[in-house]
Amino acid sequence: GKDGAPIITFPEFSGFSEIPDEDFLNVVTYLTSIPSLEAASIGFIIIIDRRRDKWSAVKASLTRIAGAFPGNLQLVFVLRPSRFIQRTIADIGIKLYRDDFKMKVPIIMLNSVSDLHGYIDKSQLTR
Repeated sequence: GKDGAPIITFPEFSGFSEIPDEDFLNVVTYLTSIPSLEAASIGFIIIIDRRRDKWSAVKASLTRIAGAFPGNLQLVFVLRPSRFIQRTIADIGIKLYRDDFKMKVPIIMLNSVSDLHGYIDKSQLTR
C-alpha cells in the first residue's frame, strides 16, 4: 500500500470455499511470513476479487479470512459482484453482516479495478 503495507490478493477462484482449512491456513501463514517484520507490523491490505461471483461467495470469503488470517489487517478491499442484482445484494449484505466478519478494520466495497487504483498504485497490483 501507499504506506508500505503488504498486499495480499485473493483472485477470483470458484473453488475458494472448497480449499481445505488447513491448506488455506498454511498458505496465508506463508504469505504473511514473507514481508519484513516492519512491513507486517503496518498491517496487511487484503484484496478479494469476486466480480464474477455472488454475494454468498463474498460473505464466505470474508468469513474465512476473518477466522483464519494470522497477521494484522489494515484494510480489506472487495471487488464486488458485477451483475446488478448481485451487486445490490452485496451492498445490503455488507451493511447487515459487517459485524459478523469479526474484522476490526474497514471493508471497502469497490465496483472495478479502476476504483481500486484510487487506493493502491497500479504498479503494486498483480495483473
